[in-house]
Amino acid sequence: MTEQDHFPLGPVHGYFPPEDHGDHIILSRDFAFVDGELRVVVPVGFESDFNSVPRPLWAWFPPWEYPEAAIIHDWLYQHPGDLQRQHVDAIHRRIMEINGCRGSKRQAAYLGIRLGGWRPWGKYRKAERLAANA
Repeated sequence: MTEQDHFPLGPVHGYFPPEDHGDHIILSRDFAFVDGELRVVVPVGFESDFNSVPRPLWAWFPPWEYPEAAIIHDWLYQHPGDLQRQHVDAIHRRIMEINGCRGSKRQAAYLGIRLGGWRPWGKYRKAERLAANA
């Protein structure tokens, strides 16, 4: 992977599973994000459901808008390493900023993630605990 491929964001390469009707993307190449000391590489084959946006808000923020933020966020929710949820949510907002999203939309997305993200975050942490005890 060259620096041009990943700094700060590389292009998203993937395909849509035919049975999904475009609701998910499966990466056909690694996708990387580098910001200061933070380096995240999402591997080929990872599946993302884009941004979780309630349907009534799709006209304002379609789920597939800012896929870079969604893919990194989905990966880090499942594989946070030492990161806390608040930091992962802030990374989503930072990627939207890098991609030129206006401040009010970034902040609304961030607040939505903070309000609703506890459920998937908790689900992934519970699965980790169960796997560790198996």
